[in-house]
Amino acid sequence: MSWKLPPPDSKACEVWIDSVEDEDNKLFLLSGAVRSSKTVASLITFADRVSSGPKDAPRMMVGNTERSLKRNCLDPLREFVGKQNCTINIGNGEMNLFGRKIYLAGAHDIASLPKFQGPTLLDAYCDEAVTYPSEIINMIVSRLSLPDSKAWMTMNPGPPAHYMKKDYIDRADDIRAKVWNFTLDDNPFLEESYKTWLKSVYTGLWYKRMILGEWAVADGAVFSNFDPDLHVVKELPDEPMDAIRIGVDYGAANPTVFIKLCRYKTKWIAVEEFYHRPKDGSQYTNAQYKDQMIKFIGNYYPSSIEVDPSAAAFIYELRKCIRNVHGANNEVTNGIQKISSALNAGNLLIHESCTNLIEEMQSYAWDSKASAIGIDKPVKSNDHAIDALRYIINAIYN
Repeated sequence: MSWKLPPPDSKACEVWIDSVEDEDNKLFLLSGAVRSSKTVASLITFADRVSSGPKDAPRMMVGNTERSLKRNCLDPLREFVGKQNCTINIGNGEMNLFGRKIYLAGAHDIASLPKFQGPTLLDAYCDEAVTYPSEIINMIVSRLSLPDSKAWMTMNPGPPAHYMKKDYIDRADDIRAKVWNFTLDDNPFLEESYKTWLKSVYTGLWYKRMILGEWAVADGAVFSNFDPDLHVVKELPDEPMDAIRIGVDYGAANPTVFIKLCRYKTKWIAVEEFYHRPKDGSQYTNAQYKDQMIKFIGNYYPSSIEVDPSAAAFIYELRKCIRNVHGANNEVTNGIQKISSALNAGNLLIHESCTNLIEEMQSYAWDSKASAIGIDKPVKSNDHAIDALRYIINAIYN
């Protein structure tokens, strides 16, 4: 085994011992901060449970997608138990662990529900459970009908009204569940210097969730850590830039925005924006927007142009004469978190000429109605430059 086993006095070891020996509870919910040892604790526990259990029992491991499950759990698990004890076949949706077959599945959206409607399960493992539709979690729970069935679910916290918090964590005593909450400091393997650095990266909402492990509500300004005195620059660095990326938010009736980010050593600076508000008779065709893009690129060719993925026709038009045009990653909450972290670390700045982007950074707000039903969602208004920026940041920090 190449992993270190958790120390006897650690929370990870507590999860391992308590949940394997627990004969009363069926659900074991591990909620809390990033890098807090939730995954180590749950994978060690799951591997121990599988190795000592019957060979022909039905088992399943679930992730947001099968790719994220492999990255977050299967590869580390194979490293832990040794390749000879763990073979993975993502193509067939199966893994063999200690001679036991385990089904693998992604639970990204409601279309995945049929994957979970058939089997009765002895054991289930759910990574990033907070990202699944509630119907899928409910279906997985309904499959745990054997007397000794158990499930382990890991998650980073979200809004307090999220169904995982309200229906499972808060009702643990009523539904035969045990809950552990992790903070960053619960990880016994991390260097203190790394913990200190990670704490400096997050602020506000994200600090509460990702460091303290709290289920905190998203309200007020999205980028509460944006400070024009710190993050807006009047002059660009003297040293040459070493990379350029462009983000595009495309609108038919709404504005179309191009944002250009340039990297100077470790800092990315939004150096230029194109912002076109269509008015009567002034809407551009895709060909005209392509011409604007060619002007916007200038003499330095970007390593990527990340375009609103819904703008398929415009992407096609750009690809006729421009390389490295991609349909952007449109993850909203993760993108917001990445922007916030980059601001907090001082790695993202904005030139004063990008007036629309600066204005949106200060006015972008969380939707209180969405928060009340457990959803992190910004108000969809005056966000076109931020969307373009988010597409680039999602590509940079993927």
